[in-house]
Amino acid sequence: MKTSARVGIAAGAAALLCASLAVYAANGPDIALGKRLHNQSCLACHNPSVYTRPNHKIRSLAALRTQVTGCRQAVGVHWSPAERADVIDYLNRTFYHFDEGSRHHG
Repeated sequence: MKTSARVGIAAGAAALLCASLAVYAANGPDIALGKRLHNQSCLACHNPSVYTRPNHKIRSLAALRTQVTGCRQAVGVHWSPAERADVIDYLNRTFYHFDEGSRHHG
């Protein structure tokens, strides 16, 4: 394949990625998708009582992000940054209710 064709393909892929990220940013998190991803991956190891027990470890949105990242890596789930943010938003809105002013997608 010629170099110019490779550059064109790479530029097209980059444009598609930017467009999809722009749509995600405009629409915000997909809570329904976050719930579905959570149920498919997280419930294999534990049930939702870990989020509501009095001695749960998660005390901030930053800690929730860290925990979801660690669990995702331990289980071998390959979520995109947007999907990871959807799961975090689902967990936060459903169980934790941390201030979302400091939300960071990615």
